[in-house]
Amino acid sequence: MPDSGATRSRAGLRKTDRNPMCVAIPSIIVSKNDLMATIEVYGAQRQVSLMLLAEEAEVGDYVLVHAGYAIQKVDPEAGRESLALFSQVLDSLTDHA
Repeated sequence: MPDSGATRSRAGLRKTDRNPMCVAIPSIIVSKNDLMATIEVYGAQRQVSLMLLAEEAEVGDYVLVHAGYAIQKVDPEAGRESLALFSQVLDSLTDHA
């Protein structure tokens, strides 16, 4: 059997070194202190830096995060819609597991 270059992540999802991809999930800012914020997504919270954002972010804003930095603000409606779609995908994966 030929080696496809694919491996399994800790979550058991297939990943390949040929087409690496990072999926950013919109996270809501639940608190802010200067250039640091606490974000939440699916009940998980973490601290991120806001220093790379081009515009001011406030509590209630949705942001995309990469490597501990908020890199982009997201329209609230688009953020909620994206989270709903991600939830559907996650539900379909667990339904087939």
